[in-house]
Amino acid sequence: MFGVTANVVDAQTGSEQTTNEFRFTWAKVDTDSANQRKVVPKTYQEAMLWLEGRRALEMGDEIRGLRTQKR
Repeated sequence: MFGVTANVVDAQTGSEQTTNEFRFTWAKVDTDSANQRKVVPKTYQEAMLWLEGRRALEMGDEIRGLRTQKR
């Protein structure tokens, strides 16, 4: 997962405000499961980032499922 935070800076005051957060996830589909590597977080912080990414993917899957049901 790769995250980007978008901020706006007021040129007059110099104050900064977060306006959006983006998450990008890439996956390689490999039909040969013997060649797939398991990635294991080493630190607590990495584990929390991994968990946040997994939850975001699950939420995206759920939203896409709801959208296809409405059509």
